[in-house]
Amino acid sequence: MLAPSNVPVFAEPRSAAAMMYSTAAAWLLFGLVLGLMWLPGKAGADALPVNATTLLEQQHYTVNRHYAGMLNPLRTSQLGFESSGVVTLINVREGDRVAAGDALIALDMAAGWADLMVAQANVANARASLLAQQAQLELAQSNLRRDADIVARGLGAAQRTEELAIQGRVAQARLSMLETALQSATAQLELAQVRFRKLQINAPFAGIIQSRGVDEGTIVSPGQTVLTIVEDAGVEARIGLPESAMNYLQVGQSYQFRVAERQVSGVLKAVLPVADQVTGTITALFELQDKSLFAGVVAELLLTADVQAAGYWLPLSALAESQRGLWAVLVVKGEGEVSVVESRLVEVIHRGDDAVYVRGTLREGELVIVDGTARIVPGQGVRVTRSENPVAAANE
Repeated sequence: MLAPSNVPVFAEPRSAAAMMYSTAAAWLLFGLVLGLMWLPGKAGADALPVNATTLLEQQHYTVNRHYAGMLNPLRTSQLGFESSGVVTLINVREGDRVAAGDALIALDMAAGWADLMVAQANVANARASLLAQQAQLELAQSNLRRDADIVARGLGAAQRTEELAIQGRVAQARLSMLETALQSATAQLELAQVRFRKLQINAPFAGIIQSRGVDEGTIVSPGQTVLTIVEDAGVEARIGLPESAMNYLQVGQSYQFRVAERQVSGVLKAVLPVADQVTGTITALFELQDKSLFAGVVAELLLTADVQAAGYWLPLSALAESQRGLWAVLVVKGEGEVSVVESRLVEVIHRGDDAVYVRGTLREGELVIVDGTARIVPGQGVRVTRSENPVAAANE
């Protein structure tokens, strides 16, 4: 007899053996699925592809530094007169090239010429007076000798001899006075000649007239700048450098400069002993022989130096932030298609434009991930798809 439709039908309970077989089948199916998931081909497909570079240890790195400074003329003179007067002659204009000793500018020389003539006349007068006194002395000495001879023969009085001797001594004293007067007159003549020469200014060295401050007819005062001349034999670069850079400089050596998109060489002439009070830098003086350079423009010293320190070059993108502000790199470990990532702390010794020089717990030949470090964590499985050449140098 069939049961009514509204009455539930219960399945008959299965035996313990049947349940055991069902459980075993389920575990077998689960193991099969896991085995398929971990097949080599499947694992390689799921591993994250990365780019890596092979570490190549270096024993030194190159430091490139640029330091700016100004170009100045080797010599600059602001010319002026020691005395006041009226400008009567100017032989140069701004931009003229002159040789050493060329006459540049002169004052009215009438008064100076008159003083010179007076001084020459005084010298001539003093010399004539000296000659006359020398004759007087010779006459007094001759009279003294004759009178002494007469007295010696008993034909004259000794008093006359004594008077002639005193006259001779007086003549000698007057002669000494006139010799001193001649020396004084000669010195006055030399002073007048110097003052007369200083009414004209000659070029102290070969160069170019930078500025002209007066014209003919101008009354100038002592010390007033009338012309400025700059030497055209080259320029001097004054570069302020940190004290640490002094280790890479040597007086007499040649260094490279960039001036207005041009590269020129210059020789280190001196290092000033006192640091700048404002910037704290050390001033180095370089002489640039290129005569086509203009003073007053900015020059950049291109300083290159080798620093002895063992380490590795890596691209900037290889760095990953670690704890407490430290830097780390991700090293690929393991052989085969799938590898595991390890984190290594490093110290950045030097930083270039697109690469860093680091040292740490690294070994030559290891693979370091060069990009995408933000999406990788230590212990993750990765697959190296491209191995780049080692980074061996970087410019700053």
